[in-house]
Amino acid sequence: MLEALTGQVLSLSRATQNEVPRESVVLASVLERVAADAELEALDKRVELRWTAPSADLEVSANEALLVSAIQNVVRNAVQATPDGGSVVIDTSHDERRVRVRVTDSGAGVPESELERIFEPFYRLDTNRPGSGIGLAITARVMEQIGGSVRAQLAGSGGLEVVLELPLAR
Repeated sequence: MLEALTGQVLSLSRATQNEVPRESVVLASVLERVAADAELEALDKRVELRWTAPSADLEVSANEALLVSAIQNVVRNAVQATPDGGSVVIDTSHDERRVRVRVTDSGAGVPESELERIFEPFYRLDTNRPGSGIGLAITARVMEQIGGSVRAQLAGSGGLEVVLELPLAR
């Protein structure tokens, strides 16, 4: 537990550095890695994890390792928040400048007054669930570093939807 927390604090520190090297990253391969990692945890909880790969030529401007970590934190939180038998959906859309990655779960959601606080370091809505409250803070910092953004909103199904916006690679 302490080793995992130390790793997360180091990730948060790296995500707040001023200069993060960016490159063109194929989004489909990032999402494939994230989904493969999350699948084991989802299977243990009997949570259906659904995702559709974006086109192989869709590239974003990011640091690949940090982007994987950012999306992975969102997906893991979604799986943990989803009750047994629920679902987590990852989908993407884009326009000429930005890509949106949406992670929607069928969990209990978050009170509207707490939607922005979930991205604060060490903030935890439910202290009975495992976690340190650092994962979504890392996501927010990574998105800021690569010129993107992240926001949370209530999903129509009652769960939570987290939307990450990423700059397209030029």
